[in-house]
Amino acid sequence: MHDFLEFFKSLLKTNPAVGISVTVSLSIFIAGILADYVRKRITKYFQIRAYKRTLHFLLYDFATSCLIYSDGIRKSLENAGLLKGLGFTIKKSVITALPSLLQIRMEDFIIKFTSFHSKKRAAAISKIFEKIITINQECKDSDELAKSMNGEISKYTDLYNKGINDLSRFQEEIVHAYNKGDIELEDDTLQQDFLELYNSWIASGAHRSIGKTFAQIVLPSIAVAQKYSKDVRALRLISSAKDCHAAYNNMANFDKMLLFHYESQVGSFEKAAYDILDAMHIIFPKRWNTSVLKNAAS
Repeated sequence: MHDFLEFFKSLLKTNPAVGISVTVSLSIFIAGILADYVRKRITKYFQIRAYKRTLHFLLYDFATSCLIYSDGIRKSLENAGLLKGLGFTIKKSVITALPSLLQIRMEDFIIKFTSFHSKKRAAAISKIFEKIITINQECKDSDELAKSMNGEISKYTDLYNKGINDLSRFQEEIVHAYNKGDIELEDDTLQQDFLELYNSWIASGAHRSIGKTFAQIVLPSIAVAQKYSKDVRALRLISSAKDCHAAYNNMANFDKMLLFHYESQVGSFEKAAYDILDAMHIIFPKRWNTSVLKNAAS
């Protein structure tokens, strides 16, 4: 560099015109480099700014959608239950930002956010990606559970209904035989006790839910069959009632399992939303408004 400067000084002395020409050329060359550098920096600045604004929107939408999703499940659970006769239809909203967020790589994320030098910000990034992956898996697990359970629920619902229909036919046969005068209804007989339990169910409102029919028809029918175990008709009675009992036990287990699953999912989605909220507060301190997000699902 020193030799170049000495050469340049001598050139200016011996041939000023050439020296000035070289100076101008160098100035233009350096100015061009600086202009290109500034242009690239400005372009990068606006690209990163656009990236951050898009990411802010996606994360905000994601957190809001998680709250709406969990609120929809919570409300659905109030009117769900196989034994109640309400089924297990769960209202699920769509988390529209999830597919876009799943395409973001952590490496790109870090490159765009060049100020992630603190452990706090690094932890915030890690938490964001953890929650995105968690919610995606939760959605997949829920869909798979629903598909696998639908067949089992239908199977045991059909088994239960078949048993109840068999018991109803047995009651109709007794009434028909009595009306024809083929049998006499006397105290302490299987027919009389069975009609009494059926009449009691009808008098209470004849509710067709699994829980009600199990308590008012199935269990009393088993008791009647056991009381008159020597009666040949008790075998038919106990067979139908036991089918109902087995189906009921399976559906009661389904109720508990589905309730546990969806209640856990409510907690997971709410936690994900507020963990994202906290992470955004760290990453976007000037853009954050907690009151908007907290009221998003209301």
